[in-house]
Amino acid sequence: MANFRLSGDTAFIGGDLTVNAGSALQTFLRNLLSATRTKVTIDLRGADVWDSSTVQLFLSWMKSRSEGTVTWRNMPRDMVGDLRIMGLAKLFNGATNEQ
Repeated sequence: MANFRLSGDTAFIGGDLTVNAGSALQTFLRNLLSATRTKVTIDLRGADVWDSSTVQLFLSWMKSRSEGTVTWRNMPRDMVGDLRIMGLAKLFNGATNEQ
């Protein structure tokens, strides 16, 4: 089960982020657009499972942001590896794994 929470300018996204959670994730990200205009940090510390639909939603959301910066924090090592394999790691500039 996916879980989402916004605390200040940090969005905590975790759980099962596969296509089954796609609609809920899309809604959360859409609402995040209006809640955080200039700067937002996405903390993926709790992400257990993801798939290509998760990556597509993140990319679509980043493209729809007309202003501000996105910082990726605590991205699971395997997710970073998946992004490298897909050739998309540079689009998630600054992704860290500080856990």
